[in-house]
Amino acid sequence: MNAKDRAVFVSSYTKVLTTAWSDEAYMAALLSDPIEALARQGLMIPKGSSVQIITEATGEPSLETQVSLWEIGRVTGEFKLFVPPVPEAADFELDDDLLDEIDGGAACCSCCCCPCCSCT
Repeated sequence: MNAKDRAVFVSSYTKVLTTAWSDEAYMAALLSDPIEALARQGLMIPKGSSVQIITEATGEPSLETQVSLWEIGRVTGEFKLFVPPVPEAADFELDDDLLDEIDGGAACCSCCCCPCCSCT
């Protein structure tokens, strides 16, 4: 796959993922009629090909693996597309010690001069 085709695939695949994660109706369409649903996001499947949407994958997701599977599908006519569950947002709180280490925390001076002056 040349760089242009790869960029088009990655862009369209990203649209598929974000739409599937944010729109239950699209995800249902992707599972029931994947060829039409993928076409809506710019991934055209050749006539006579089959598409398998995989929602459970073992191991860490990999864009390179998906690109390789797409290339194989272009040759064999059997496309496999990973659509993992919505990623969970990290639950992370900053404590006071960590906040003090960040620029603008307790170590910052309060002068009115620009950062390139003698207080840096």
